[in-house]
Amino acid sequence: MELNLFGKELHELTSQELSSSIVEIISIEGPIHKDIVIHRIIELSSLNRTGNRINRTIERALQYVVRKKFVMQSNSFYFTESSIIVPRNRSNLSLNERAYEYISDLEFIEAIKLIIEKSFSIPKEKAISNAYNLLGISRVTKNYLEHGSKIIDQLIKKKGLKINAMNELELIND
Repeated sequence: MELNLFGKELHELTSQELSSSIVEIISIEGPIHKDIVIHRIIELSSLNRTGNRINRTIERALQYVVRKKFVMQSNSFYFTESSIIVPRNRSNLSLNERAYEYISDLEFIEAIKLIIEKSFSIPKEKAISNAYNLLGISRVTKNYLEHGSKIIDQLIKKKGLKINAMNELELIND
């Protein structure tokens, strides 16, 4: 993938000029966190670091592609309408990009569902660890467990999961 700078500096590009590269990144990696989109654009432009002007330029372009309905946004994550949300293995990414903050709740939910589907029922903490392992996170710390637990608690409230008599998670079949 290449970034067309149209003979300009990155911070001089219009939202429209940046939009095709941003949509392509989101199409490939979505759901993807805003910070990672910015990082990908920086990488494509061969810059070593970013500043406020560049960040603002990319953020305006992100707002543009959402406003034009080229992509959708959920909190700080972007994806296309045709995105199929599947757990992606992040083990080859930098430690920073493997942070739980950069994993969409939608993607974590799909990972949890796959883990529970395979197990039929599973203790909550083990489900969270296995889900993060599926996402390429080999060392699941307390912060990951707490974050995963919050998402699972929301799923239980929304009737997507239940806790059975053995105090294990089960999927609720529609």
